Amino acid sequence: MKKLLLLISLSFFLTGCYNYNEIEKTAIIDAISIDYDNEMYKVAFEIIKSIDADNLKLEANYVDGVGTSIVDAFNNTEIKINSNPFFSHLSLIIINQEVANNHFNEISDFILRNPKINNNIKLVATTNNASTILKNQNKEAITSNLIKDLINNNYNNTSVKDIDFDEIVDKHLNYGINSPISLIKISDNNTYLFDGMIVIGNNTIFNSNDVLLFNILNNNCKNIIINHNNSSLRLLTSNTKIDLKKKKINILITAELSKHNQELNKTDFEIMLTNKLINFYQNLKDHDIDLLGINLKYYQRYHKKYNYFKNEDLRINLNLKINKHGLIIKDYHE
Repeated sequence: MKKLLLLISLSFFLTGCYNYNEIEKTAIIDAISIDYDNEMYKVAFEIIKSIDADNLKLEANYVDGVGTSIVDAFNNTEIKINSNPFFSHLSLIIINQEVANNHFNEISDFILRNPKINNNIKLVATTNNASTILKNQNKEAITSNLIKDLINNNYNNTSVKDIDFDEIVDKHLNYGINSPISLIKISDNNTYLFDGMIVIGNNTIFNSNDVLLFNILNNNCKNIIINHNNSSLRLLTSNTKIDLKKKKINILITAELSKHNQELNKTDFEIMLTNKLINFYQNLKDHDIDLLGINLKYYQRYHKKYNYFKNEDLRINLNLKINKHGLIIKDYHE
């Protein structure tokens, strides 16, 4: 948001060939939605305009276009803009489930080859209509900023963490690693809410609890709160190491007490969390979804193509370390 405000405010002071009139004729596109329905691509642009230069107030407007290809849909959307489209500030893409499942290669190839678009973009998906998500807010509420703030301030770890568009494409196309995308929806009070994740090219929907477990396995479990038997822990870090030789997934988790002066059974917590991770990992195997890139690790080590993830059983070994500030820890063996 600050970068966008700075871009627009500085534009009024630019001189030379790129002058005020040209700035006024520039449409800054901050987010786009892409739907695929009835054999047609449907694209919407969120265009940011300054409505009060003195107070740096912005508003969002939207244009739509359709086409039988993603190229046609983009072109048919651009021609509806009465100014020059500026994509360099594009920061968010919202896609529907059909695009994620069956048309991701087409849109990723188009975006990567488009010189107007940078690849430092957040990507989210929806099981409903992507354009509905994009246009949900009023003019003065910038959808891209609201969703990016939700990602950055995601204290409950209900979204897939630290994965940008270019990283997703790189893993998916170059390494064959299944890439998850956060699912987003509109809540009952008309705000945005993360609602699990979907994997590119796969119809399987994972819920918010699964996202939490994936973030643990993917070394992104900052500030996850785990509740169990009237006790709660705040997970601080996770360190997952995959040992192909010993067929183990070793996970070291550091945590602290979420509430003061509570009793906690460390062994009980470890068993509970281990079982959840085992069930989640088995669900991935059942659907042949290699989110951890285990097959790539096998290939890099043995230089052989083999679906190690699907065909071999890895045992999950969890070690939970707790900061013991005022903590009363019980154990089964006391």
